[in-house]
Amino acid sequence: MFTVDEASAYFHIGGKKMREIIEAHKGARWMLYNGNRIMIKKDQFAKWLDNQTVI
Repeated sequence: MFTVDEASAYFHIGGKKMREIIEAHKGARWMLYNGNRIMIKKDQFAKWLDNQTVI
């Protein structure tokens, strides 16, 4: 699991764009809330990202 900043660095997505993706997909299965911190599930997000044609 990654924080938003770690996920943006790992997947080579800008921090602002990563937050836009999270905002647009609230409640996605690749996202988990730890208190008020958003955590990204690496494998599930990678699968989701592979299926996207445009981000």
